[in-house]
Amino acid sequence: MTKKIDQILFAVVIFLAAFLLHSAMNNSAHTTTGQQGRIVEVSHQKNM
Repeated sequence: MTKKIDQILFAVVIFLAAFLLHSAMNNSAHTTTGQQGRIVEVSHQKNM
């Protein structure tokens, strides 16, 4: 059961990260997809 909760939390974290990145991209065109990949990578490492 805890594993399922972890998966849900992970999905929420990714969703929030994507949402924040989308807002940041709207505010500044200097944001690169490289940063996006890095954030997802860090979140994935935290989950493991």
